[in-house]
Amino acid sequence: MTNIHLSFITEQLINKPDYSGILDILDLVYCTEFVLYTKTLGTHWNIRGPQFTELHTLLGEHYLQLLNIIDRVVEQMMMLDPLIRTRADLKHISDRSIIVNNIMSCQRTEEFLSVLEQDHTSMIDLLTQASKCAESMNLYGVVELLGGIITEHDKMRWFLRSHLS
Repeated sequence: MTNIHLSFITEQLINKPDYSGILDILDLVYCTEFVLYTKTLGTHWNIRGPQFTELHTLLGEHYLQLLNIIDRVVEQMMMLDPLIRTRADLKHISDRSIIVNNIMSCQRTEEFLSVLEQDHTSMIDLLTQASKCAESMNLYGVVELLGGIITEHDKMRWFLRSHLS
């Protein structure tokens, strides 16, 4: 019985679909989401001015939402490859992210919010490309996940824009 079990496992490993491309893209999404999470958290801590309470609350909601997104992306990676080890080191995250953590160069509330708004736009673009890749691989669960995340970023971007107008 052990030989049957081992041969089944070996067959599953040999016939396992190659998800390396989408996993690499999801790792890029994870890293970029993490940098946006840190920038949002930094803005939440450093925002000043007459809109402090409202923006502090809004950004608190945003960074918690981003943390939840990060968790869902990493869980999706693990569903595609249960043996994957997600790199949770800051150098890897910083090196892979398509956005730069430059939030501390901002001085005024409008600068903080404008940078975050632009980053959400970059995130939407990245997620759209990732979704197209997942769709080409018939990974409809990934497409659905990414579509939902795009909607979340679009709403966060809208809230930030409403404070810039």
